[in-house]
Amino acid sequence: MTASPPPPKRPQSDSQDPFVTFTKASNLYAILFNFRSLATRRQLSRTYATIASSTAFSGLGAYIHIYQVIPYVQGGILSFMVSIFALLSLSFGYPFIRGDPSRATLRVGLLSAFSFAYGLSLGPLLDTLVSISNDSIVPTAFLLTTLIFVSFSSSAIFSQRRSFLFLGGFLMATMSVLTVLGLMNIFIGSPLLFSIDLYAGLIAFCGFLLFDTQVIIERIESTEESYRGTDFNSEYQHDTVQDALKLFMDAVSIFIRLATILAKNSAKKNEDEPKSTRRKMRG
Repeated sequence: MTASPPPPKRPQSDSQDPFVTFTKASNLYAILFNFRSLATRRQLSRTYATIASSTAFSGLGAYIHIYQVIPYVQGGILSFMVSIFALLSLSFGYPFIRGDPSRATLRVGLLSAFSFAYGLSLGPLLDTLVSISNDSIVPTAFLLTTLIFVSFSSSAIFSQRRSFLFLGGFLMATMSVLTVLGLMNIFIGSPLLFSIDLYAGLIAFCGFLLFDTQVIIERIESTEESYRGTDFNSEYQHDTVQDALKLFMDAVSIFIRLATILAKNSAKKNEDEPKSTRRKMRG
């Protein structure tokens, strides 16, 4: 009697193949830890370090105003004008010192002065938000802003190149509409328009985090490709301060809107509690 042939072996799926699994793991490692060129990683590291420094100076300015650490140093028109002057110096002075590494310290100093003065000028707003809600509004808004900043920046960094650049036109149009609505609401005083400006602005600046981050990366990559194979140090063409300023302003705009939303919701909750207490007493 002839023995029946053994059943054919089932082909091993890709999920069970150790070589395929190792290859996928290697590709994931390459995506996470070797996502850009060395110059891009260096520039991003400097940019985020500068943002952290700017955040510290801005927080120091707000702290000095809120807790009155230094007498007669308060946020107001003067601190706002100083921040505007520093911002204009950073923005319009850039073409004259581009590629000059000896002026880098001056630009970092201007950014630090702007951050401190801007944080000081935000003090009255934060005072108002705390007064209508509670002291936890500011740290809560800061933590939420940090979470949003890290999440959206990471998404822009690890995504495919140029994948979020299409947002530019839409975001600019959105900000134009919100600016017009904000100017109209100065005279109308509509709570609905205020809420639209608040929430739509929050979404728009989250989009700007994606857009601005990828614009920075694209400019660095394009510059590296242009100067590759030459003796010119392309790092002199990268403006760390300008890049940090864009992302810092995005983060501050998100923080202001989050703090306002939290304070608004907290104030509404405090108003509703006495009403519910009265209803219970009547019942």
